[in-house]
Parts: sequence; structure tokens; C-alpha cells
Amino acid sequence: MEWLENAEGKMLHEMMHINMITRDRPHIEDRRWNNQRAYTAPYIADWVKSGASTADVVQNADSYTQFVNAIHFTDLFGYLPPPRREVPITETHECFPQTGEAQLYVDKFQDQHIADFCNKIAAEYTPGSIGEMVHEYDVDKPEHVRMRFYRRPGGKLGAAAVQAQCLDTMPKLFHGCDTSSKWKHGGVHTFSQGDDDIYTYYLEPRHTRPDPIPDSPPALCNVWSKFAHVEFTISGGLFAGNDHGQGTLLPSLRTCGVVTDWEFHYKDSGEPDENNIEWDATGSLPLGSQMWGCVRWAMIQAGAPESLGCGGS
Repeated sequence: MEWLENAEGKMLHEMMHINMITRDRPHIEDRRWNNQRAYTAPYIADWVKSGASTADVVQNADSYTQFVNAIHFTDLFGYLPPPRREVPITETHECFPQTGEAQLYVDKFQDQHIADFCNKIAAEYTPGSIGEMVHEYDVDKPEHVRMRFYRRPGGKLGAAAVQAQCLDTMPKLFHGCDTSSKWKHGGVHTFSQGDDDIYTYYLEPRHTRPDPIPDSPPALCNVWSKFAHVEFTISGGLFAGNDHGQGTLLPSLRTCGVVTDWEFHYKDSGEPDENNIEWDATGSLPLGSQMWGCVRWAMIQAGAPESLGCGGS
């Protein structure tokens, strides 16, 4: 039995919040100590021993619940055993290695999916349940990333608390590893109670990327002048890795003129080629003497290095 946990005590706790109870006395609240609400007998006992003021204790709703419970149990059994204290929660953080048989990493901006992931696991989560929740983003693209949450029966947090925990933990897995780089290899963050793991979060890049990480993104550009238009063939890696060029690349090319015959493909092998290229694109633009420079600038806007030059004729 959880120490002094009963429905009657919970009802008394909530009743103490009613203004009709306190009337002209200070309103009874859920006071906080060490950034937690002062709930349960062991926590309130530690709070009092730490030097909590009488004013704070008598304004805390659960103080009354534990006081009444203590009197009831003493009258019923003739003694009051000491409250059982919760085993503290500890955290461990492990970063995945930056070297290995396959280089798996994603851009730091893939943290844009954290809120969606945390909202989804909060909606699926039930306190005390066991199992894994998995959500993947940008599947079959270079920026493919998987986020996982594993929970075990010892976890007692509510859905809102798990959501808050997730929103605090997942950024640590993105930005607490590989702190000097924009490329993130992922890791594991675990909450444990004693010898038992309670909640575990995983950040796992899933796509093989250029190895070693190049000093600048690989890019190729060729533009050919035809009778009434120009054709371009462009390629790249480590940019435009999750949007088929729709985010910045194609809009930048459209500043050069109307883009026709546009095609964009990630490598069928799922891995970069020998030049670290991850995608190829082709298209046509209106004829003009400035097209080489314009296509080059569009590539740079999307993430290509400023040293890029465009070939062709």
C-alpha cells in the first residue's frame, strides 16, 4: 500500500482549496519546495525538517491531508510508522560515437520535430504502462531521423509531465552531443529509480552520410545554353536533405526565371556516391547571359559553399 494514500485524503486535499473553507484566512494552495509541489507524507516531512516556515506549511493543502491521516492511523493501529521515502530519480546521458562502420548523423535543425514527437507520446502515454513509442521523420531522405520513447511500469508521471520531460530531454540529445558541430549523431537519455530504468529517450539518425564529414557541403553545377533556353544539372550533399529542394533551392532558382522540366531525386542507393553527393536535380530556365551566376547563387542560398563554380557551356 502506498503510504497514507486514500481517496478520502485526496478529497480533503481538494476541499482545502475551497474559499468557503478558508474564508477570511489566507487561501490554501499547493506550496512548492525544491521546484516540486509539497505532496505526500515523506516529502512534507523532509520539507518541515529543512526549515519550512509555519506560514508555508499551514497554507499547503496536503499538510492537512497528511495530518488527518496520521491521526486516523494512530487511533486505528496505536502507532504511526515512518513514511516510506521514494528512491530518487537519477539521469544518465549517452552520446552515440562519431566514428564507426557507418556515419549516421542529421542537421541540427531536425530538432524542429521535437514538439510533434513529444505531443504524440503524451497523447499515447498511460501512467504505469510498458512499451515503446516510435516516430520517424523524413523517411528515405538523408535527414531521416527516428525518435523513440520507452517506458516501464515504475513510471508514475502523468501525460502532461511526460510531455514536459520530453520537451526538456530531447533538446539535450540534439545539442548536448556534438556541441561543436551542426551535425548530430544522436544518443540515449535514461531516467532511473534505484536499479530500474523508468523512462528512456532515443535520438537516432537513420541515413548514411558522407564519411568523414566534409569541411564544406559537396556541390556540382553545370549550365548549358540551348537554342531558346538554358538547361542546368545540379547536385549536392549535406543540404536540401529533407525537402526535395522545395525549401530554399527551387525558390532561389525561380528568382532566375520560370523553372520548367524540374526534377529532383535522392540517390536510389540511400547512400552518398563517391563524391559525397546525396541528390541530383535538373531543370530549364529562360535564356540569359547571367544564368551561370544566378544558378550558382541559388545553390549557395540553399547551402552550397561560396567557392562553388558552375561549368557547362
